[in-house]
Amino acid sequence: MSFKEFQEQIIEKLNNYFNGSVEITPHNVKKNNGVVFEGIVIGTKEQRVSPTIYLRQFYEEHKQNLDLDEIVKQIVGVYENSKTANLPRLDFFFDYLQVKEIIYYKLINYEKNKEELLNVPHIKYLDMAMVLYCKISTGEYSNGTIQITNEHLKIWNVSKSDVLIQALKNTPCHMEEKVYGMREILLKMRRGMLGDDFTDEEIMEMFPDLPEQSIPMYVLTNSLQLYGASAILYDGVLDCFAQSVQDDLYILPSSIHEVILIPVSEAGSPKDLSYMVREINETQLEPQEVLSDHVYLFSRKLNRTIIAY
Repeated sequence: MSFKEFQEQIIEKLNNYFNGSVEITPHNVKKNNGVVFEGIVIGTKEQRVSPTIYLRQFYEEHKQNLDLDEIVKQIVGVYENSKTANLPRLDFFFDYLQVKEIIYYKLINYEKNKEELLNVPHIKYLDMAMVLYCKISTGEYSNGTIQITNEHLKIWNVSKSDVLIQALKNTPCHMEEKVYGMREILLKMRRGMLGDDFTDEEIMEMFPDLPEQSIPMYVLTNSLQLYGASAILYDGVLDCFAQSVQDDLYILPSSIHEVILIPVSEAGSPKDLSYMVREINETQLEPQEVLSDHVYLFSRKLNRTIIAY
């Protein structure tokens, strides 16, 4: 059974279940890098927000012999839970005075999003693009975001420069940069697996593969670890860190949420580093999380970032 046939059968079964009391429509959501999530929306005229229920995972489970009726039962459960969830009110979004303080910027890949960028206020930066989003903070949707488009600017009656200036002000102020040693990151991951009952020393004994503190790899992100790769644009951040290690920096875009910083004198060739980044992008990341295959160089002398390879 193709995915389209699966989707049609699920909608038919849901229509039979609800007997016309709700409207069920296919709905695809385009994510970063052109990734499309296929789903459906179940709702009524009275509901102000109806979340998209994605079907791809259900389809994969059906291919592993999960019964269609069981899938419908699960989808109904998701829908019923959404009716009582603390869904965000979006009325405020049409008033720029209410929105302006929660507009931020992030970095995405330019070429992979070239078509989408035609409808989005942005600034090209190296092989990336700075785009804007509004962050929603309501209960369980504390990290919800809305992509800002040219249509929003018309509704707000503001210019591209207005929202860009606001984002440049808000982002470093509300999402402070954070730099972590690679060993610190790995320790945090191990503690997440084991719980807080173990000391760093006990974790290191259990996992002797953890690197020593002297390994010069650092993770740069922001305080929310949400679109934290954009911290490379914060005024003075790369320069201050480069001065602290007394070296230029290679910047490895490990995802849209963070980058890895390596002092140049401690790193291999940028060509080899680029191969490593590309392999991680292809094997370890979800496609929508990929930022770039390139490696960048921050030069203290030039006080700017360029593409190294």
